[in-house]
Amino acid sequence: MGRGGLKPGTVKWFDAERGFGFIIPDEEDGKDVWFHVTRVGPANDPEGANSPTITNGDRVLFQAVEHEKGPKALRVVPIAEREDVCPTCGHWL
Repeated sequence: MGRGGLKPGTVKWFDAERGFGFIIPDEEDGKDVWFHVTRVGPANDPEGANSPTITNGDRVLFQAVEHEKGPKALRVVPIAEREDVCPTCGHWL
């Protein structure tokens, strides 16, 4: 697990038109985690000014909470193939 409670996972699918998708956690018994596009971006970019795009199969760090319909991501940080985002904590380098 990364710092700040961020866990690694992979984007299972993302519907850009509707603005949401699901993450498959790396944990063996982890349930798929729902996320909305407004929760995507580096941890130290709260305004989303530099938010990267996200696509199916992207590696991410995420922070989730339990919701009545299942796990929901509070924050999603793309990390795959990005040299400008720390793979441990999700901050811009």
